[in-house]
Parts: sequence; structure tokens; C-alpha cells
Amino acid sequence: MRRVVTFLLVLVVLGGLLGASLGFRLAEHVTPEYILENMGQTIEATQSLQGHFSVQIKPQQGVAIAAELKGKVWVKKPAKLRLELQQAPVAELEGVTVIIDGETVCLYNPAMKSAVIEDLGSLAKQFFANLSPNLSLESPPPEKPDIRDLVKLDGKETIGGRRTYRLKLIPPQVEGLPEMLGMLWVEEQTWVPLQVKAAIPGAATWQATLLDYQLDEGVPDSLFVCQFPPGTEVRKFEDLAPRIGQELVKPKALTLKEARASSPFPLLVPAWVPEGFQMRSVFQSSGEIYTLSYVGGGGRNFSIVQGPAELRLALGASRTGQTTTLPLRGGGNATLMEDQALGESFLTWRESEVDIAIIGNLSQAEAVKVAESLAP
Repeated sequence: MRRVVTFLLVLVVLGGLLGASLGFRLAEHVTPEYILENMGQTIEATQSLQGHFSVQIKPQQGVAIAAELKGKVWVKKPAKLRLELQQAPVAELEGVTVIIDGETVCLYNPAMKSAVIEDLGSLAKQFFANLSPNLSLESPPPEKPDIRDLVKLDGKETIGGRRTYRLKLIPPQVEGLPEMLGMLWVEEQTWVPLQVKAAIPGAATWQATLLDYQLDEGVPDSLFVCQFPPGTEVRKFEDLAPRIGQELVKPKALTLKEARASSPFPLLVPAWVPEGFQMRSVFQSSGEIYTLSYVGGGGRNFSIVQGPAELRLALGASRTGQTTTLPLRGGGNATLMEDQALGESFLTWRESEVDIAIIGNLSQAEAVKVAESLAP
């Protein structure tokens, strides 16, 4: 699951950061066509970029939290990319490195001493095949639409102290693919795209922001070589994530009885929830991840997410509160993160090779009590 999320992270960052470069003075009357034309010219003019980025991910429905990752990015023509995660919701994701050399994709996780390597073309075909069985990269392209129907100027906005133009992106609907909406923020003075946002209604939202950057400062080719320390377990992507499209973006609603019958592990359900809370929904997503959602009075809600080991690497939140380790359910260790600003807690632990997370508007005492009451 962590690799699926990281792969989706790569797709989002590629879309937002590959076009960064120097630009020209603005015309008095700016149109979307004018902005895109100048941005395209700067793409052509720039040979390399390096800087820092952040990515915010709001998962599929039924999960009440958002994750934020920060790191460093290097881009070099032709089609070379390196991403290093420096800050993540859980320690196991910090240090994860993604490298694209134009032909190959490599993903290295130092905490797990594991790496994934795959041919870029093969990986793209696999992704689209799983996203829509009826669509392939060889499918004839749809009729070229009018750019004025795809991009709208949506105003101005300041991002990280930089003035930007905000563009609304309206991709043409392709049969077999989920609907997608997007936004793009382009710096007013330099034409650098500072931020991109993509959303699949009812599923997930990704937002990538370029926090700072340097252009054409000499990025060495050695950064884009896939090399791993001795003892690293190297596998193919297809061995780890054969289902990376349809199931991820289309959570399946189930009854509790159906979820228990389909789950490959004993699905845990709380015998106790805070007064006023009731189960709202049960979802299955990304193959073997199950989410039980509960709602209470005053807008309070929480979710219990259960899935294969390492699910917790794909969950988490950017929080200002304290992280605590505490004993839970017979002496095992659990991690508790509290976000005071959002009034949310995030309690996670591993039990019988299954990762479990309780996320939402609960106090520490309530989250622990819910966890202790879980039973098949």
C-alpha cells in the first residue's frame, strides 16, 4: 500500500513540477492561453530544477484525515526526476527516494531495506490497464478539444509569499476513466508553476506545492542512478501492487456482514463507542483495506481503518500536537498523534499482521477505549 501511495505521489508531483523555469514580463491583459504559452516557453528554456516540495493527500471517503509529506526534488532534461521524502506522518516513510532516469522507475525505502524497480513504460501501461480495463495507451486519442474549454482563469492568489495566477483545469471526460478536476497556480513574475491540485470527486484529492526552487544550477546526472546499499531486497512493482487503479479510486460500499465475509482477516468491530455515535458506513478500498465510519452529535466523527501490514505507512496527518507511545490491547505498543487545531486524534498499531488505525474527533481516552473494545 505504501508503494501505491508513493506512486500516486510521483504522478502528482510530476504533473506539477516538471514545468518550472524562468519566464517573461506579463502582458497587460492576461488570458489562460497567454499564461500557458509563456509557461511552455519557459519549460523549453530551462534544463534543470532543484528545490523543496510538499504534497497533501486527502484519502478516499471513509478516511477522515489528510496526510502531508515534504521533501526535496531534482528535475533534469530529458525526463529525469529524483524525489526524497524528508518529512512524513510516520518515520518509516522518511528517507523514501523515487528516481526516474527516463526509462526506469526506482523506489527505495531505507527503513524497510527494500526497493522497487520497474520499466517506466511498463509501469504506465499497468497503471492505465488497472485504472480502466477498456483503456490502453494504444487507444486512439480523442478529438483535440478547444483549450478555452479546458482551462479557465480563476483569479489571483498568493502562495508562499509569491503572487500567482490561479487556473481551473477541466480535463475532457474519457470513457472508462473517473472524472477528475484540477487547479494550477502559476507565479505571476517568473511563470513558474508553484502549485497543482487534482481531485477525483468522491474519492481522493492531491495537492503538490513547490516551496522553493533554483533553476539551471547544475544538477549532476549521478543523482538519477538507481543504486541501493548491500542487503537491499529488490523486487518488481508488479509483485507488490498488481491493483493500482480502479480499486484505489473507487471505494466499495458494503454492509458490515458483507465486509466480514470478504475480509481475509478477522474484521474488528468496537463493542463500545462514545454516547451518541452510530455506524454510518463501511467501505472496502485498495483490495483489502476496510474502513468503518461513525458519526455523532455536533459534527464529530471517527473511522476505524484496518488492512494489511504497513497500511499505516499510507495513513497519518501533519500535526502540531505531541506523539505518544502507549501500551494497548495486551501490552502491544500503539502510537497516538493528537492534532489540537483540528480536534482529532490518530491512534495506530499492528495486531496479527494487520495494521489498525482509529482516526477522528476523539479524545485520547475515547480512542483508547474504542480500541480496547474491538473484537471480531
